[in-house]
Amino acid sequence: MTIYAVGPQTAEAARDAGFTIVISAEGDSTDLIETVARKTDPAKGALLHAAGAETAGRLRQGLQARGFRIETAVLYEAVPAAKLPAEADEALRNGSVDGVFLFSPRSAKIFATLVGEAGLAAQCAKLTAFCISAATAAALSPLSFARVAVAGMPNQDAILDLVPPPDAAQQNR
Repeated sequence: MTIYAVGPQTAEAARDAGFTIVISAEGDSTDLIETVARKTDPAKGALLHAAGAETAGRLRQGLQARGFRIETAVLYEAVPAAKLPAEADEALRNGSVDGVFLFSPRSAKIFATLVGEAGLAAQCAKLTAFCISAATAAALSPLSFARVAVAGMPNQDAILDLVPPPDAAQQNR
């Protein structure tokens, strides 16, 4: 069985779970559609899409447009927090955090909502928002940040590359 993963972290998780044929698209859903279409024949049967309960549907639509039949299995659900965790609230209030990592437009929107509800929107003006994509950065509205950094590739390594080295962060204070 071949596993197609959108990026390197998912590919690594699949290998760790015991799958031996794992192909990473090294990008986003568009890259995954292109990779699957190049390496797979739609006539060989349905593809299984292991997904979360909430998905944009771009992968399914893109593959169906290429002639693939898709079966979806919902394997998890990410339920948004009702309020900021106490540690996050405290860190924002006392200024002990320099930035926030945001890995999806959905998480950015939830963050913006919870920060606003907690009365902490002004605190974001001191932070860097490290975003996995331009769509994620756009979802932060109406918050304002000292800096919004967008990863060059939509994966964890690229977003971590946005963080300045510790000595540079100290010089900027």
